[in-house]
Amino acid sequence: MFSNKYNNKIKGRNLNNILLNNMKILVYIEIN
Repeated sequence: MFSNKYNNKIKGRNLNNILLNNMKILVYIEIN
């Protein structure tokens, strides 16, 4: 149970990081 919650938290963070990085890349491309 505990490890499941922990794994889901990590997955969520990774997803957020990927989305943030994609947004940064898009913004960077828009600027240049």
